[in-house]
Order: sequence, then structure tokens, then C-alpha cells
Amino acid sequence: MGMEPLSGDDPAQIAGYQVRARLGAGGMGRVYLAYTPGGRPVALKIVRPEFGADADFRERFRREVGAARRVHGLYTAQVLDADPDATPPWLVTAYVPGPSLQEAVKQHGPMPPSSVFSLMAGVAEALAAIHAAGVVHRDLKPSNVLLAPDGPRVIDFGIAQAVDESALTRLGMRVGSPQFMAPEQIQGQLPTPSVDMFALGHLAAYAALGRSPFGTGDPAVVFPRILHQPADLGDCAPPLRTLIERCLSKDPQARPTPADVIAACREYQSPQTVQVIGTWLPPSMAAAVAGHLAPPAPTLPPSPYAYGPTAPTGTLSRLSRASMTRAVTAVAIIGAVAGVSIVLLHDRNNGGTPTSQHSSSTSTSATAVTSAHAAAAATTPTPAPSPTSGLDPCVIGTWAPVSEDVTNTINGNPVQFSGLGPNETYRSDGTLIADYGSSTGSVFTANAGGESWEEIVRGTATAQYETRNGTLLDSDIRPVGTWTLYENGVYNNSGALTVETAPTPYTCTQNTLKIYPPNGSLVLDRTSP
Repeated sequence: MGMEPLSGDDPAQIAGYQVRARLGAGGMGRVYLAYTPGGRPVALKIVRPEFGADADFRERFRREVGAARRVHGLYTAQVLDADPDATPPWLVTAYVPGPSLQEAVKQHGPMPPSSVFSLMAGVAEALAAIHAAGVVHRDLKPSNVLLAPDGPRVIDFGIAQAVDESALTRLGMRVGSPQFMAPEQIQGQLPTPSVDMFALGHLAAYAALGRSPFGTGDPAVVFPRILHQPADLGDCAPPLRTLIERCLSKDPQARPTPADVIAACREYQSPQTVQVIGTWLPPSMAAAVAGHLAPPAPTLPPSPYAYGPTAPTGTLSRLSRASMTRAVTAVAIIGAVAGVSIVLLHDRNNGGTPTSQHSSSTSTSATAVTSAHAAAAATTPTPAPSPTSGLDPCVIGTWAPVSEDVTNTINGNPVQFSGLGPNETYRSDGTLIADYGSSTGSVFTANAGGESWEEIVRGTATAQYETRNGTLLDSDIRPVGTWTLYENGVYNNSGALTVETAPTPYTCTQNTLKIYPPNGSLVLDRTSP
């Protein structure tokens, strides 16, 4: 998506998001580069008026966005916020600093096989996360895959269904990209995850050849080719050709699963596992990524929220709820309880002794620091003012996390962590209970510097809380639990939990609680009063 200046009919602000530039337009609506109140870039999509005027569409949009917000994958652009009831409806996702696959191939030509393998592995991992959340993309195509410096990102997952089943479709309009449809989609069958695998093979062929393997033109010409003719893969050499052909099978049952594709890519790129950070794009495409970096955030009025001092460079600072910072020799393990961060720092060079939270890392090879300008939470229209002190009645109840987004800096590079923390119960007597679970626990994952990390946090944490001036304040913190860390699937470290507190801004409506840490966002849905 190339950036274009705003015109007179573009909004300057939507629900607190500062709109800065146009990123593009599609069948669903316009896409803008926008900024959260804290200055973090996001992609904001505004639905076309004809869809927004359809009550059935709004209901489907609400359902599909709810499902999409449960998707947490390293190769997806996470859905952060949405309002299906707004006029017009809108959706906010993480901003990806890179061109689309379509744009990159048009400008720089086909990708080399090594890049296509990395592309397929990353998109397959995204599809695994999307399908695990009960979502079928249905419109996977080159314009819906963005090329970031650290790998591909799949966008618009789960939203195509709301559009495709709208009243406009019933009136005879076909929504989507005909040349990227699977045979069963063309025949009107109910889409299953296998249609996304067909589309994966199609976009991989597009990346390798610089064209569609079924040609272009009117659907009346393209559809018979997809239904009855083999894909024209030209001089695409095995083993890449073999993997693409498996994805493009006319028989949905014969297509590989996302796990099959990932395994095949690893085998073809043996002895190394798929490695995308810093090396996956050809030089011309890698250089093009720089043109998609978000410009500085617009100057905004001072925030009413105080996040506390920023940690000096070279230290591990306070992290937001349910977030983690990783380095080769320093590990910060985080769970969260409102304004409480459960933190244990472990230096693998010092024999396992927990280190002071603000002590400098002794590692010369890698240092992890919280980004001073990392994500601030997305916001909805301002709810009724919360009490200036005491307990906010709106917060009382049990809440389940549905969306988290945390960005930290590792060796100077931003890395997005994904996972969901515990259910949180706020009682009328000021007691707060966070239950991570004693068996499965809360799982957080990240990829950084060629390492994959998985952390499991188990146990409970309790605190006394109050609300004051739009913040959650906690005291008398009592954590009981453990963390276990795995590096590339192998046990690395484990230990008990320690804690610290910080005032945490929040907003609360009848069914949604949003927490505003300095480098991420957390959205919870009410499960009981």
C-alpha cells in the first residue's frame, strides 16, 4: 500500500484515532494510516456506505470481527479494535510497514525460490492461526499479503465472509477476486479451510512467476481454467513446483494443511528452519520496505494519563501487562493483573539469580529494552467518565481477554508478542483475582533473532485495587505461580513470579474493559456481572 495524502472527503479522526494518510481502497472500503492517542501507527479501514446501510452486514461484520480478534499469529496483522455499530462501521489492525505482494511483484518482478518458500511458510503459519480461531479467510490474494522486514503478514482475515454474505451478494454482485477462488468457491460450495490452501498455492505461483497460473480476464474465461485445466507453472522448478501443485489440487481433500506446507518448506530449506528476519526478501524488495515506514505521529494534546518514567537505554524497564521482552541472555517473564506486572528477570550468565529490574544487562551480545515509543492502546468513543476515586462500578465483575497486542524492542528491532493472559475478577470489596490456570496456564509466543520463544505462566495473583482519575491502582500484591520458558521448543528456564505495580489507564463500558499500558493494548469482554 502506497501512502497518499488525505483529500477533502477523508476524515481527520475516527473514534480517537488520528488519520494521517490514505493507504488504499478495496471492495470493502478505504484504508488509512492512523495513530492511536499514544502515537502508535495502525491501519484503519472504513466500510463502504452501501455495506454499512445493510443491517444484515453489520451483524455479520460484528460476528466475523469477534472471531478475527481471537487470531494471534506472528504472521497476521492483528485486529485491535472495531465498531460495527458506528456510521460508517470501522476496523483497526496493526500497521505493517511493507508493500503488498501484488505491489512488490509488479514493481520488482518475481521472487527467487528461497523467498517464495519463506513466503509460503509464513502465510501457512498465519493460516494455521486463522483456522484455529474458527475463521476461513476466503479472499487470500497478493494484495492481502504484506511484506514486512521480518516476514509476510496476512490481512483482512475473517472479514470477507461478512462482505460475501451481504445483501449485495444476494443481489448478484460477486465479492472477492475471481482469479484466486478455489474450484469449490466457484461452484458455490460452503468454503472450508482448504479454499485458503488453494489460494496459498495461487499466490505462491504469482510470487514465483510474476503472473497468475490461470491467466487473467473475465471470470467467464478464468473460471473454466480453474475448474478444469492444470495450472500453468511455466519454468517453476521442483521442489517449489511440486508444493505449489499440491496446493492447487482440484480436490480439496488432496491439498496440504498449513502444517504440511510449513514442514515441506523446512525440508526444502534444510538444514536451517525457515528464517525470514533480515534475509528473506530479494534486495530490491527489501529496499522498497523503507518507503512504507510510518511517518512521525502527529502532534497531539498532552495525554491525561501518566505512564511513568522511561527506562534508560540498556536496561530492562517495567513492561506492560501480559507482555514479554526477550534477548539471548536476558529474559523478562510477564503476566498481568490490572496495573500489576508480574516480572522475573533472569540472566543466564549469572547462575540463575534474579536480577534487579532496573540493573543494566551484562550481556554484550544482546540487550532487550522496552521501546520508548511502543504501542499505546486503541480506543473507542469515550465512555461515561469514571469516578475520580474509590471503585468504578463498571469494572466490577469477571472479564475474559479477547485481544492483546504488545511490541517490545530486541536488539533495536520491534518484535510483536502474542498470547492471552488470565481471566480477571474485580470484586466490590476491592479484591482483584487473576487466574492463569494451574494446568494449561497462559501461553505467550514470539520469534526474534532466529529464536522462537514460548512461555507458560501458571498460578494465580491477587491484589487490592481502586480506581482513580481514569487509572487502575493496585496494592497488597500476592502472586502464587510459576513461569516456564522454552527456546526453539527446548526447555530453557523456569522460576517463581515477582511483581511490581503501576497506575494503568483504562476505559470501561457495559461489556468491554480496555487497559492502556504504554507499549500495548488489552481488550477484555465481560463474562459475568
